[in-house]
Amino acid sequence: MATCQNLYSTFYTNLVKDVENMLPDGPELDCFRSSVSFILTHSVSEEEQKAMIIQLAKLGKEFESAVINGRQLDIPPFFRQENNYGPSNRLPGLFRETIRHFFNDEGTRCFPYTSSKEVEETTASSELSFRFQLLRQTLLAFSKCRDLAPDVDSDDEVREFVRRTSRQRLPFDSYSPAAIDFRTETLQIARLLIKEVLYDEGRLHPSLIQWIEDPFGRHGPGAVAGGERDTAKWRFSPCSRIQSDLISGSKGDLSTFQYMDPEVPCISRLAVVPKDVTKNRLICIEPKELMFAQQGLMKILYEVISSSLLTKGAIHLFDQSHNFYAARRKGMSTIDLKDASDLLSMKLCKYLFPREAFSLLTRYRSAGIELPSGDLHTPYSSMATMGNACCFPVESLAFWSLTLGSILAQEMYLGTFKSLQQIKVILRDNPKCIVDRFPLYTFGDDIIVPDRYFLGVCETLEMSGLTVNTNKSCFSCVTPVKESCGSYWWGDYDVRIIKFPYAHVSDTLQYMSIKDQYLDERLQGFYNVAEGMFQVLLSVYPTYKATRKSLLSGLKDGWIRFNPEFQRLEAREPHLVTDTDWSFLPGDVGLYAYFTSQATRPLSLGDVQCVKWEWVPLSC
Repeated sequence: MATCQNLYSTFYTNLVKDVENMLPDGPELDCFRSSVSFILTHSVSEEEQKAMIIQLAKLGKEFESAVINGRQLDIPPFFRQENNYGPSNRLPGLFRETIRHFFNDEGTRCFPYTSSKEVEETTASSELSFRFQLLRQTLLAFSKCRDLAPDVDSDDEVREFVRRTSRQRLPFDSYSPAAIDFRTETLQIARLLIKEVLYDEGRLHPSLIQWIEDPFGRHGPGAVAGGERDTAKWRFSPCSRIQSDLISGSKGDLSTFQYMDPEVPCISRLAVVPKDVTKNRLICIEPKELMFAQQGLMKILYEVISSSLLTKGAIHLFDQSHNFYAARRKGMSTIDLKDASDLLSMKLCKYLFPREAFSLLTRYRSAGIELPSGDLHTPYSSMATMGNACCFPVESLAFWSLTLGSILAQEMYLGTFKSLQQIKVILRDNPKCIVDRFPLYTFGDDIIVPDRYFLGVCETLEMSGLTVNTNKSCFSCVTPVKESCGSYWWGDYDVRIIKFPYAHVSDTLQYMSIKDQYLDERLQGFYNVAEGMFQVLLSVYPTYKATRKSLLSGLKDGWIRFNPEFQRLEAREPHLVTDTDWSFLPGDVGLYAYFTSQATRPLSLGDVQCVKWEWVPLSC
């Protein structure tokens, strides 16, 4: 079995060979060779690999941020040059010649863009786009590597989470002229927009009314606070925050149903998971009773948002490809928010959502959060933390309304609209006019807006108590780079890179078979890297006789996978079977459960013939 050292060194060794074919001989190529040699010679052991990956990731993120913001490149101490007078402020020897393509002769500041024309001229350079992609690929290739990530002390991150989600005064509570305009205009328009989406002729949307009258829940694939899995999720312990109607109709059919004191609150659990090699991500895992209800409400919110004329072209909850390609369009800038789910407060949502809708959204909100130390964090200010099934649709709708509200408020000052009443009439009678004239795209906290509104929207979001991530928010008048929903563009050039989530061969294969890693068009030109990785596969499976193309395309298309449990390659095959595992649960709310997969859908009492896909060992 190949080790993590094989994969790590294979990547960098073959990367040099590919770069030699694409860069002309000269100082830049010599510098790149010596830089990769430095990486390999200073990361022999696994601990040294961890340290090197962290330092490369820090330099890569700082490089991205400097190019996006047009500011000074702050070299991490590990790469600073030393002289008789201590650390110098010059660019490091590592990738020095390549980095200089993006900075001035002194090597301390990014090219100053003074006009959009200069940005377009820089964008048109395919050579710069290649060098930008090459630097990112070299520095950040293993930045997401979970099995080489260090043990980061999470105590500070937990304390920061508690601070973010504690009750505090928000910026729009002040009485400055800007804050007054924000409350009387932007917030009012945003609230009006949400009401137009969630209401129909003055009443809640029919789908929401139907769900309130005849609610249903369902289990999702994610974890729950108690750690239950599969059928154990159906051992309900209802409390006062769960509508009894959700499960009352099935009490007689669920032998595992348990009663509990209705005054006992439902508490979510804070969990720390690795985000990359430098930091962790904090998520709240909901109890199964709350998650069951949240999943049902989430499904209805998806339907309502997707069917509204105002939002169906701007919010694509099922498909992020719209944001992916919209970021490439000229005249559009991207906005990314930092800790968006934590900072979307109850106070802000109370302003934005009408009372009836707000009451519905908060009905299944956990009463408190259990911290890793065992302490209880309550009350907390977040509307729906990451882990709540309703978090994504709620934050998408809230950020869309604030963004479009800011745009329409700016247009009021430009004279396009005379008053809020005029906007209200247009939204009621001809909303398509608003949608066509002011295009924007929202997918969670990834927002894409026209350039002319970028600064105003950022100010609005900041006044709402949110934080704009300046390291990832790309104003196209300042930078040729734009990033959103996994896309990364240098003008019209796709400069995405491959990030390996694992360094061990088996884990990498397992991930590749699902996520379509380096085996696609993004490695066009990196033939030695692709061939080197393929040889690593063959070293694990020396008896595999298939052609390179069939194996790689199979991994890419998802019909071949690596099973780490049995250490083998498997392929998907269809089988027509008689499904007798589905169960019919009668009840007023129509709960249907497939206890092995936790899916919920209505079926007849008879057997069902269907096609099932099974994974079978691949012949070698």
